[in-house]
Amino acid sequence: MMIIRYFCRQFLSGGGWFTGLLIYLTAGDLTAQPDNLYRIYLQDKKGSPSIIQPEKYLSPKALQRRQRNRIPLNEQDIPVSKIYLDSLRQQGLNVVCTSRWMNAIVVSGMNDSLRERITQLGFVKQIVPVADTFHRWHGKRFNKFYDVEAVQKASLSVQWPQLTLNHGYFLHENGYLGKGIHIAVIDAGFAQAPECSSLKSLYREGRVLGTRDFVFPGYDVYTASFHGTAVLSIMAAEGSDSLTGTAPLASYLLLRSEDVAGEYPAEEDFWVAAAEYADSMGVDIINTSLGYTWFDNPIYNYRYSDMNGITAYISQAATIAASKGMLVVVSAGNDGNKEWRYIGAPADARGILAVGALDATGIRTPFSSAGPSADGRIKPEIMAMGRDVRTEYAPDDFRLVSGTSFSAPIISGLAACLWEAFPHLPAAKIREAIIRSSSLYHTPDSLMGYGIPDFSNAFTWLQQNSNQSNPFALYFNPCRNTLTLEWYNPDREPYSLSCFGLTGQLIFSKQTKAVHKITLDGEIQHLPAG
Repeated sequence: MMIIRYFCRQFLSGGGWFTGLLIYLTAGDLTAQPDNLYRIYLQDKKGSPSIIQPEKYLSPKALQRRQRNRIPLNEQDIPVSKIYLDSLRQQGLNVVCTSRWMNAIVVSGMNDSLRERITQLGFVKQIVPVADTFHRWHGKRFNKFYDVEAVQKASLSVQWPQLTLNHGYFLHENGYLGKGIHIAVIDAGFAQAPECSSLKSLYREGRVLGTRDFVFPGYDVYTASFHGTAVLSIMAAEGSDSLTGTAPLASYLLLRSEDVAGEYPAEEDFWVAAAEYADSMGVDIINTSLGYTWFDNPIYNYRYSDMNGITAYISQAATIAASKGMLVVVSAGNDGNKEWRYIGAPADARGILAVGALDATGIRTPFSSAGPSADGRIKPEIMAMGRDVRTEYAPDDFRLVSGTSFSAPIISGLAACLWEAFPHLPAAKIREAIIRSSSLYHTPDSLMGYGIPDFSNAFTWLQQNSNQSNPFALYFNPCRNTLTLEWYNPDREPYSLSCFGLTGQLIFSKQTKAVHKITLDGEIQHLPAG
């Protein structure tokens, strides 16, 4: 089979997060001709399997995760209607992907007259264009990836800052290497990953759970980009003198959702389809080193005001993914020193971990995207090393790479090790422990969020609090002049605080978005005892 490789180092302005692109193509890739794509929102799920038949669309492991997390099934879990899919195909459309969470279908083969006819169908709620042929095939954003600098194996130290900065060696030295935890890596491709020396054990031991390409269904994820290969090596590397991964014994599901040839909204649809597939396979963690702000066709561009967790299609889905009991770890973005400056989607989603980038000394890198979210929530949540991160970029090609793309897998891997130690806990508790262990937990800001997680502290906190069900603490009780209410509210969701007397009368009420605690003094100083 003919193989084409090229390395493109163009530094163009735009919404991409990275500054170089290495593409790996087989002859088959060149035959995939892109088409205009449309997202069709559906009215309902008529004819879909019943909610009482989840085994028809969710794996046993996915159902076990919901049971362990006490997450009830709902209509989001039911697949889109086969009746509607068949009807659209009969109209001459090609179904590219579907979303049960969003009750939507992406199709190709639509022209103006057919679109008008489809709009009149009773089950169609809305049709939205998500990719046009020109920008999908002639995308200009070859800055979607990252700077790389080759390093010699001999220059690699025994303990790497990407592990030590978050005290990841504490987990490794105590025997927690991610065994039994399933991680979905949603990325741009995993070129030649099976040939990488640091990933040999991963393949030999059968810990690759599967692969799937959502950009061009049926194609091989081991083509198109080395970006996912580098990301995977950060987590999964084992048995190499040159690199040890953050979760070397975890199992991995490799999914491609990013089209390196361009930037268009349908890539969000591909990501959503990949996340739903990961959910149905029962994974524990989703790692995604992708993000969206601006597109090759500017009519699709987001604004900072859209980074509110509820506007971007991909962010809505990331929030849903977290609600299904998965830990969703997302790169914050590489726009900190660019015109955009802020996080992108889905880093603005609720209930996830958006990860910014540090250098080896723990100093924030200028390119790491800033927060807060447009609605004022703390973003990014946490930080990890994202400058000069050691990877196996290609077979036996060990390199230093930079970008928040590489801070996210550090956290995903260490979270897997932490979860291995406490497998009975829900994802939300693992997330809470990571945030609580971070260096700025009591004083978060818009550049580093809650700061640098210390996984040894997260481990200790879970040992002491893994059975704690009440997230609130009230002290001192009895009190004289001040009363402190402490709780866990990392997403700064609004709270209404009300105080009632013993006979039920309302004493006072106030609204707050406090992150960690609130102290009441003026509100209570005039109150009588009791």
